[in-house]
Amino acid sequence: MKIRRVAQRHNIMETKKKVKIGVLVGIIVVVLGIYFGGFAFYSSHFYPGTTACGLTIENQTVEQAQESLAELADSYVVTITKDGTATQDTISAGDIDAEYNYNGADGKSANVLQTALDSQNTALWFVEAFSDNTEVEDIQLTYSKNKLKKSVESLACMDENNTTPPENAYIQYKDGTYEIVPEVIGTEVDEKELMNAIAEAIVSSNSEVEITNLYANPEITADSEEITTAKAELDKIMGSSITVDDGTNSVTISGKKIHKLITGVKHLKVRVDEDAVYQYVTDKLKPVFNTVGIERTVKSPGSGKFTISGGTFGNIIDRDLETEQLVKELSAGETVEREPNYYYKESTKKKNGGIGRTYIDVNIADQMVYAVKKGEVVYSSDVVTGNPNTGHGTPTGVYRIEYHSANWYMKKYKVFTYYWMPIDLNTGVGLHDATWRSSFGGSYYLGSGSHGCVNMPYNTAKYIFNNFADGTPVIVHYN
Repeated sequence: MKIRRVAQRHNIMETKKKVKIGVLVGIIVVVLGIYFGGFAFYSSHFYPGTTACGLTIENQTVEQAQESLAELADSYVVTITKDGTATQDTISAGDIDAEYNYNGADGKSANVLQTALDSQNTALWFVEAFSDNTEVEDIQLTYSKNKLKKSVESLACMDENNTTPPENAYIQYKDGTYEIVPEVIGTEVDEKELMNAIAEAIVSSNSEVEITNLYANPEITADSEEITTAKAELDKIMGSSITVDDGTNSVTISGKKIHKLITGVKHLKVRVDEDAVYQYVTDKLKPVFNTVGIERTVKSPGSGKFTISGGTFGNIIDRDLETEQLVKELSAGETVEREPNYYYKESTKKKNGGIGRTYIDVNIADQMVYAVKKGEVVYSSDVVTGNPNTGHGTPTGVYRIEYHSANWYMKKYKVFTYYWMPIDLNTGVGLHDATWRSSFGGSYYLGSGSHGCVNMPYNTAKYIFNNFADGTPVIVHYN
């Protein structure tokens, strides 16, 4: 009995031992099965937590992942928003042939999905599968730039009828001053900027593009250096005040008058307009300061007191020089009071009708010439003036001796003179000796007068030639 019990106990223990061994072997077989099953599975599938382009591709093969990404690309739509609110404008991936490229920018590199799968440590899948999420990088979304451009052009937000173009800031003249009118942003979308924004949204998987950030900007704003510089230049010029004064008349150029002499405001290339200044000198200054031909009251010791007008004597403003000085003064923003620039200036503005006290007095009625210095007759003589009966009467007015020329030959009339002093370059009239004449004075000029010149005896012409300089006034009149 005792021996049998021992044997039974031994058999039970053996049985338990075999069961434990069997269980252990079973567990090992299961574990090995799971390991090798996982090894086999993750040799061709991505680990859990793997993503590509923001899409999970865990437990997918390369082909399955590519199909998932293709579905993602096909379903992608970009919505155009305005002030945060969606508009009717959209662009889908299909509109622009968007698709993922797994082979690099050149299209010749290895498939990045396959490379990512091959880089998985399959032997340690049971560890790696529960590690941190992994993103497959370097997948590129490609699209047709030409189709993107056409799609953008067809959007309602690009229709000119629905948009307001930007307006540059500009300078305007108002109420005597210049002011900067600010720019207007408008609602015109910059096409290139919109294309870039949509392309970026597609690549980064954003679903919205806000167009208020893409409005075309004006080229010139109120703060642009070119407009502020132009405004400063305008303020400087407009601050000028130029007073031209001859002691009798005065003209001040300031404010609105200056405004009309400025050019280049529209294009912000501000300058004083030389042509406009020249025209201003011609239209406004010349009539005020030129005294040629004005009526004068003269008191001559030879002919008495009389009134005379016409001729070439008087103040003549030098338009070129006056223009040059005004442009310089206005450009510098100066405040100036000065005389005009003269081409020719009277000896005095007030005495003896502006003629002064030294002059030549030709009295046609008396056929006399009086040489006057400092108000006194220093020489007088009979003369012969032009014949009025043949249309050659000596023109009346106040002239001046333009120049002196000795031994002058008049080709037109084929006569020689020792002393030639022209007084009117327009008509060719002058003072000169006439040695071919035997008599002067009286009424001789009515029948045998000159062609307009004042013929004088040799000594008279010589005296005037030697004692009266260029510019000396010559009064020709009927008393």
